[in-house]
Amino acid sequence: MTLISLLGKRLKDEEVLQLLDEYQIDDVVYAFDRLHEGTDDEYWAKSKDAGFALRFNYAQVLETVFCYSSSIDGFSTVDATLVGAPFFGSIQDAEKAAELAGARHSSGYADIPLLGLKTSWVKLESHEACVHYEFRDGQLALVTLSQPTA
Repeated sequence: MTLISLLGKRLKDEEVLQLLDEYQIDDVVYAFDRLHEGTDDEYWAKSKDAGFALRFNYAQVLETVFCYSSSIDGFSTVDATLVGAPFFGSIQDAEKAAELAGARHSSGYADIPLLGLKTSWVKLESHEACVHYEFRDGQLALVTLSQPTA
């Protein structure tokens, strides 16, 4: 089982429950639209020790997985084999892999002086999933898996 293979599964599907048990995730946090802004409710399950966070939509369907490829935001580094998507050493490597595969992709860069953060990113899209690679100061920091857009 990989995290990417769980996209689209429901919170109480056997594969998801198996993951929660394996990584001893006992709490699923319900986040609701407290400020009446029109946002959908969502559910979060996190394993900071294993380096990932799961976001389920209002219908309890897994839409997004955040995979920490470096120790940031209190998360340990995720085991790359658990993710189910390749990790790249640089933004250039990710762009080259997308081009070789003929995958639809986009990229960008942001310099946020207030946070002292320089990031670049590449997003690869396929019928299976969208994989967003975020690089901070040239190093892979976060891989975000999400359901493909229609």
